[in-house]
Amino acid sequence: MELRLNHQFDPFGPGADPYDDVDDDIISSIDWNDPSSFFKAMSAGSGGLPMPEMKSAPEVRQEATARSANIFTSYELLHEILQRHEATIRKRWLKKTRPQRLKILLNAWPNMPRMHRPDFEAFRKESEADRNRGTKYRDSFLSPFINQEDLLSTKALPLLLNARGRHPPSHFAAADINAMHLGLVSKSNCAYFPKPLYHGFEWHD
Repeated sequence: MELRLNHQFDPFGPGADPYDDVDDDIISSIDWNDPSSFFKAMSAGSGGLPMPEMKSAPEVRQEATARSANIFTSYELLHEILQRHEATIRKRWLKKTRPQRLKILLNAWPNMPRMHRPDFEAFRKESEADRNRGTKYRDSFLSPFINQEDLLSTKALPLLLNARGRHPPSHFAAADINAMHLGLVSKSNCAYFPKPLYHGFEWHD
């Protein structure tokens, strides 16, 4: 048997023939300037993929600006708190009993997942149809590192605060996206798609 040096799937190779059964009429019916047309061709919203919310370019910019401002406001507040009180926070956290730590965590983040990697637990609890209708465990898929099992330890929360408060949010952008991997591939986290623009004019339904 000949050894393969490259195991990447080749869509134009002989092994791709079994997958080349897409109806040409479906392909030709897609308006490639309209994301909703593509998703409809993939049966989105009818038991298959969830249909992403379509937003206009101004709506996307407005939401992105507001979310960005909120991120940096929170970062600056945490940074200033740590500048003044990090040693005190660390010392007091070490002195807390486990029930006291749990109370603090739940006051800050009600319904915080109990187990390590809550995204896997959520994935097991829901069927694909449930996720397509809208997951009940969005936070678990978005921030699986936020959970009681990890943060109740003596070191995890102080380390998390130190990392997030001493370094700008951009340092964690890639890591946070990687943390959402299960939510993305399981279609639990559904992205927004801007409505298309034609030569600077916004397209409307």
